[in-house]
Amino acid sequence: MKKRTKLTICLGVICALLVAISSWYAAAFNNSRFIVPMDLSEYVFRVQDLPMIISGVLLALYIVYLVMLLLKSITTNKHRELTLQSTRTINPKLGFLGLLGFAGFLGFWTYSVDKTIFPFVFFLFFGFFGFFYEGKMSNTFIDERYKENKMKA
Repeated sequence: MKKRTKLTICLGVICALLVAISSWYAAAFNNSRFIVPMDLSEYVFRVQDLPMIISGVLLALYIVYLVMLLLKSITTNKHRELTLQSTRTINPKLGFLGLLGFAGFLGFWTYSVDKTIFPFVFFLFFGFFGFFYEGKMSNTFIDERYKENKMKA
């Protein structure tokens, strides 16, 4: 499992490097084709476009691979969930990361500056409240009441 994780991370880093290098090449030697918006109805293939095309295709394939890994993980977790007797075990100290959820209110700080609320910050940090719940419910016995409350949620 760790070998696959390392491979996935290495592939992502390689794809990111290829995109960065091909973007630099396109900006430096190819008049920024495929970087700046362009009208594809008038597009004519040139050999100089190959690095950008190849890196884009590899990036798209990597994203498809990540989606397939996600779907596989979801299905295996659903099957494993049916046989579990307790919730997953994590370090309860991770629950303190839930306090980062309050950092979401920093989005309201922009209101005093330019009279707008930046909601992205609020929703970005709002997910950290889940760490508090996850830390508190670590290694809890799953009984009928737990399943019922989960269904209601």
